[in-house]
Amino acid sequence: MCIALCGITSCKKSTHTPVDGVTANVYVAGYIAVDAGTNQAAYWKNGNLNILSEYGIEAKANALTVNLGNVYTAGYVIQGNLQRAMYWKNNEQIGLPNSASLPSNALAITTGGADVYVAGYLNGAVQQAVYWKNGILVSLAPDGATASVATGIYVQGSDIYVAGSVGFGSVTKPALWKNGVPTYLETDADKYTIALGVTAVGSDVYVCGSENSSDQSHIQTSIYWKNGVKQTITSNAGTSAIIANGNDVYITNNEAAGLSYWKNGTVTAVTSNGVPIKTEANGISVSGTDVYLAGKFNGSATYWKNGKATTLSVGGGVSEANAIVVVAK
Repeated sequence: MCIALCGITSCKKSTHTPVDGVTANVYVAGYIAVDAGTNQAAYWKNGNLNILSEYGIEAKANALTVNLGNVYTAGYVIQGNLQRAMYWKNNEQIGLPNSASLPSNALAITTGGADVYVAGYLNGAVQQAVYWKNGILVSLAPDGATASVATGIYVQGSDIYVAGSVGFGSVTKPALWKNGVPTYLETDADKYTIALGVTAVGSDVYVCGSENSSDQSHIQTSIYWKNGVKQTITSNAGTSAIIANGNDVYITNNEAAGLSYWKNGTVTAVTSNGVPIKTEANGISVSGTDVYLAGKFNGSATYWKNGKATTLSVGGGVSEANAIVVVAK
C-alpha cells in the first residue's frame, strides 16, 4: 500500500511592499528537463537558475527554505537505480541515509536554529513516514501501519510537528506528530483524507489537507484542521501548502475554476487581468501585502505575484516549481 502525496514552504514577514530582487529575494525550487533527458533538481533566485544535480541523473527538488542567507532544498536523486532522499545546502548535496539502504524521498524541509529538519518516507516492505534531524533518521511509522508518509514539517522552539498520513489496511488516516507522537485528525468515515502541511501561530497548530468522496463523483475538497478540528475550505479543490506570516495563515487552494488561496477564513481568487489562471499551485509565500504562488504553466516553472506571472526559463524543455520562499531584504 502507498499513500498519494503533495508538498510545503516557509516565509518571512515584511514591513514594506517588496520589489522582486530589489527589496525582496524570491527563491523557487523544482526541476528542469532541458531536452528529452532526465529531470534535474534546481532552484531559482530572482529568476537566476541554479542546477543542483548532474545532467542525465534523475533528480527533483520538492521543498525549500531559507535561513541566514543559506538556501536549503530537499528532494531526491536516483543513484545506482535507487531513489535516495537528499537535501542541498546552497549547492552542496547532502545525502539522507537509512541503515537498510531503502528507496527514500524528501518532501519537506525546515530549520530551527542551526538544525536542519527534513521529512519524507522510506519505501521498504511498507512505506514508512520519517524525518531526519541533521541527517539522523527518526522513524514515525506507528505500530500496525501498512503505509505512512510525512509530507510537512514545522519546528517551534523545542517542538517538532510533522504532518502526514497513515494507512491501516484499506483505511487512511491524516496524522499530526508532535515530537514523534501521532494524533489522528478528525475525518469523515466515508472519505479518503490526507494531511499535507503544517504550521503554527502561537499555541494554535494548523494542518492543510484534502479529502475525496468515496462515491462515484470522487469530488475533492480542500480542508484544514485547527488544533485537530476539521474545517472545509472549498469543494472541487485541493490544497498543497500552508504557511504562517505573523498571525495570518495562508493555504494554497487549487480550485477547478483556477488558482486561489485561503487566508484566515477567506478564499481569494488569483487572476490575471480578471481572467482565472487554470493551473495548480504547489507552493505559497507572502511578503508584506504580496502573495506569491508557484507551480507550472504551459510546461514551464512559473510563479505568480498577486496574479502576475513570471516564467522561469530554462532555455527549452519542461520545468516545474514545487516550492517558493520570499525573503524581504
